[in-house]
Amino acid sequence: HYPLRRQRQMCIRDRKYIVDGTGHIVSEKENPDSTKTVTFKAEKVHDFAFCASPYFQIRKADIEGIEVIFLLLPRNLYKYQRWTKATEVALRYCNSNFGKYPYSKLVIANSYIGIMGGAMECPMMVTMPTRLPLTPKNIRLDEEILIHEIVHQWWYGIVASNEAFEAWLDEGFTTYSTRKIMEKEY
Repeated sequence: HYPLRRQRQMCIRDRKYIVDGTGHIVSEKENPDSTKTVTFKAEKVHDFAFCASPYFQIRKADIEGIEVIFLLLPRNLYKYQRWTKATEVALRYCNSNFGKYPYSKLVIANSYIGIMGGAMECPMMVTMPTRLPLTPKNIRLDEEILIHEIVHQWWYGIVASNEAFEAWLDEGFTTYSTRKIMEKEY
């Protein structure tokens, strides 16, 4: 009952915004009223989200043959190496144990919702909180949250359990898988 292809247009009020999300950007059009329209296309997805900020700093990495795009706010640039390693660990484990990630792209973007909120998953994109408590390197809060959100790509995204009626399936399998990855890698 999920559509296999989604195409969405987003109108952004400031041309300077960096925009990315589920799918691949197929066009960007600057409008006369200082807005721009961005069109995304994604196949075999059941949900769509995007993010936009004029402050994003873009970092890219090729991990397991997937273009991973990190959209970091300036205050979190120092987390890039930790997030890259956690992404590598999660993708390697999930590709080996649950089947290959079916997309060529994954966006990991900072989001700001309160102090601890902001971690979320949708196909081809996860968000990470901006203001996690400062933790020493041996406390792996960032890694655990990021790995958890990436693992959702399989249980929420690929398996596509019904989160509205059976939320325990996605969260249960994701939490179990996150724990296995954390024990194995850290």
